[in-house]
Amino acid sequence: MPIAKQREMKGFRQTMEAWLRERLPDARDLAIDTAETPRAVGNSNETIMFGATWQEDGRACSGDYVIRIAPSDFQVMMNPQFRESMLVQRALGESGLVPTPKVLWDEADPEVLGAPFFVMERLRGRVPTDNPSYNDPESWVGRLSPAERETLWTSAFQTFCAIHRQDLYTMLDLPLPPPAPGSSGLEQALAYSDRFIVWAGDGQVHPVALATRDWLHANLPAHRPTGFGWGDPRIENMMFGDDLRCIAVMDLELANLAGPQADLGWWLFMDTQATLTGNRHPRLEGLGDRARTLELWREWTGRPVDDLEWYEVFAGYRNIACSTRFAILCRQFGRALPSTVSALDNSSLRTTAQMLGLKPPASYDALVTVG
Repeated sequence: MPIAKQREMKGFRQTMEAWLRERLPDARDLAIDTAETPRAVGNSNETIMFGATWQEDGRACSGDYVIRIAPSDFQVMMNPQFRESMLVQRALGESGLVPTPKVLWDEADPEVLGAPFFVMERLRGRVPTDNPSYNDPESWVGRLSPAERETLWTSAFQTFCAIHRQDLYTMLDLPLPPPAPGSSGLEQALAYSDRFIVWAGDGQVHPVALATRDWLHANLPAHRPTGFGWGDPRIENMMFGDDLRCIAVMDLELANLAGPQADLGWWLFMDTQATLTGNRHPRLEGLGDRARTLELWREWTGRPVDDLEWYEVFAGYRNIACSTRFAILCRQFGRALPSTVSALDNSSLRTTAQMLGLKPPASYDALVTVG
């Protein structure tokens, strides 16, 4: 679902027409004829899809675009890394290693639309939604045949693994701040998450999150890598063509230096949430199971799966922060949410508690104030 506060489209079209004319100086009679927000995505950034037409050298021209606008009031992430995510997306796409929407222009001046933004080419394809999840028989993925779902899942995971066949941090000189001397990217990401979990709840933290934090620090892996991580690798952040193969990787605002294993842990945690939380639906035939996921990870990346439990719990910890912040913002902006989605109880808390053998989150009476 898109963010709670949407802008008025008439004013947006007028502003963007003037802005585009400066980027397309040879265009005549330029007009934005369509503008819409996606109905099923857009929690962390405002996203608008629009189409433009113009005349150039006597020819009729047109373009379809997607604009991403930096968050302001509805800010889910403590550090949105808006410009960094754009630069990472551009670098990945230009490398040819994985497909990403081409970044065409970016604007740092917040006076234009009230916040910085960048404009991408609009690709045509389908994106699995969070609700219903791709494991729901009523989702568009659920209505595919088992063979078609296998094609989609295999292409998604193969694309994900392509990111981790080499060290993209050094290979592409990505704009991510290095860890402090004597530390690692993994420790940097954990320290950030410790701050994020407190910020997300405005200083109020669930006891499950505190227990998870303590467990993570007590069981920190001996090998602590520094390497590129997508940060939010999951099928819902990929677009698929008519042949059900991945045509784009999206949403890189959580990019970090925690390394490939952290990405694998996130992929597995999000797949668990999509499939098992609440035992809503049996695993749909054609979607790769855990054993297949780990088998192909080893084969397609050449990397091990050491300390996997730690990385999955770490993914849960980070997801608790995101889910908590989202629930609080929805309440502030008057957006209706199911009663099971709150700072006191949500799927990220439930899944993480289950992994660590903790009491269900709803059994705790109150959050804990962390100074």
